[in-house]
Amino acid sequence: MISRSISVFSLLFLITFASPLFSSPDTLLAHFPLRVDASEITGKTTPMVLTNTPFTDSSLYLNGIYYGDGYSVAYTPLFPAKIFKAFTVKVKFKVDTLPSSSIRNESPVLMGGAAWRWMGAIIRSDSTLAIRYNNSYTKTSKTRYAFHTWQEITMTYDSLSSLGILYLNQNPVCSVSFVINYGSAIEASFLTSNYSNGTAFKGYLRDLKIYSGINAPTTDNEKKTNITAAKSPYIINYPNPFISFTQIQYSVPFAGNVKISLYAPSGQEIGILFEKFSTPGNYNISWNPHNIANGVYLCKMQLLYKAINGDIKELLLSRKMMLSN
Repeated sequence: MISRSISVFSLLFLITFASPLFSSPDTLLAHFPLRVDASEITGKTTPMVLTNTPFTDSSLYLNGIYYGDGYSVAYTPLFPAKIFKAFTVKVKFKVDTLPSSSIRNESPVLMGGAAWRWMGAIIRSDSTLAIRYNNSYTKTSKTRYAFHTWQEITMTYDSLSSLGILYLNQNPVCSVSFVINYGSAIEASFLTSNYSNGTAFKGYLRDLKIYSGINAPTTDNEKKTNITAAKSPYIINYPNPFISFTQIQYSVPFAGNVKISLYAPSGQEIGILFEKFSTPGNYNISWNPHNIANGVYLCKMQLLYKAINGDIKELLLSRKMMLSN
């Protein structure tokens, strides 16, 4: 049966962590093409486990039956629970109809966690996308899935910012601030059913990728900007303009004290996102504003570092960010 104590991510879309400060680069932990078999092609882990899941149209098909004769499920090997401190999951999927037998008339796409479902993505009965987190809580959105079409979902979570973000085709859908209840679990996995309410994914899946760290979607223009900015100290954010959250990327060229602060359109400082000694590297931090008016906000990075001659130097960078609810 599938009521086992393993991590469960509604295999509907990719999951990604948005970390306020995750200095380590993202690492691809596993890539399952799911075109003709369950194999994993990086050689870092074992194949997925499949039950009643035929391959058709160069993809894996699941029938939406959660329990009983002919039930269908797919799940990944177990991963150390520590990867859920900051992770990203991506998957391409197609759904024709929601399972008729679904208790809540919803379909999990990808669920992750152990016996306690930590975070996952679902399609609701009205075709809108949502985040299911800490077993039974739901963060809804107004974004609808277009049935009968191949699309890609990405979900990220970062324990440093306590923020989970859902994307559809590289566009932010919704975000939720929460702390994962890891319990005593030391291992977890991703799968296509949700033991919490007896629902299962019905549709087609392919190209499942799991990352340790943040691998958030970027547009072609953002990728070009990142390549250019990487040649010198930078601070950028995406999306921009943004609706409910934005991810800020910045580089630290020298070891020193870093302060990331926010300023309102009036010029008044309204908050400090980060203030700590940092080593050279590239960093991510998320801003999820609440009860703040629309407008152009300024994000400033201040770096105080010691030069070769012993003098204390200051590096200042800034970025205009437009909030548009």
